[in-house]
Amino acid sequence: MRCPRCAASLPGRPNFCLRCGTALEDDDRAGAGRGHRPGADEPAGVADALAEGLAEAARLIACPQCGATNAASRMMCGRCGRRLDTPAPEADAGEEPRPVPHSPGRFRLLVAALALVAGSVVVGVVLAFAAARGLGPFTGVVPAPAVTGPAALETVAASASSAAPAAGDVTYDAANVLDGDPTTAWHEGERGSGIDEWVEVELAAERPVSRVLVWNGYQRQGRFADHARVARMEISVAERVFTVDLRDLQGPQAVDLPEPVTADRVRLTILDVYPGDRYEDTAISEIEIFGPRTEGG
Repeated sequence: MRCPRCAASLPGRPNFCLRCGTALEDDDRAGAGRGHRPGADEPAGVADALAEGLAEAARLIACPQCGATNAASRMMCGRCGRRLDTPAPEADAGEEPRPVPHSPGRFRLLVAALALVAGSVVVGVVLAFAAARGLGPFTGVVPAPAVTGPAALETVAASASSAAPAAGDVTYDAANVLDGDPTTAWHEGERGSGIDEWVEVELAAERPVSRVLVWNGYQRQGRFADHARVARMEISVAERVFTVDLRDLQGPQAVDLPEPVTADRVRLTILDVYPGDRYEDTAISEIEIFGPRTEGG
């Protein structure tokens, strides 16, 4: 059988020419089935070409595309039709990862944010300095004092509606409520338990009053229950009057006013008492007056 394209002599009945890969028609294969018998008048080179084709066909090569075995004389694979004289494509190793391009816009945004924060801090420091020094728009502005808690107010004198007479060197005057000694006391001097009797504390200056601290009864050791103690009283601060109940116990009791009241004196008036075991007179050992604490005051 001969290839109609390249005239190569082909053994058997292949689907493609072993030299050029041309697809062979059925007629070509049918003619090849009858065999080739060169005649006497056939050129001598035909026999040599046939021998060369057979030798080339005997050498086998693999298809670079599908791996099928083909004769070395073929131009195209008998299975997939790929040209056998072209090398197999190199395997794609994959693209190397591209570096993420630097975004100048993001960097500029970060720089702008940092600059804004730094600027805000600087402005805050400058304004605080100006306010502390009374400069610029803060000229003439007096900062309000910071309230941090109650502070004891200075007292100068105490007076009372009555006082029990002294017993030897022990006195019961109103001044005893300001001497800082709870073992001394003011004892009212009226007959009975002293209802409506009062003791008044004078301040060194007119100040806001927010708390009254009271040591109720006669706090001297072993004498507390002997004398009457205040059960209810009125606290008069300027034009304001507050009614409060005291507990029947030793030690200080704090009475906080609903709001500070500015005054230069505070009066305590007895409304009701806890009766004494031995004596009717009512006693108060110590009084302290407090006002809102201010910075530097």
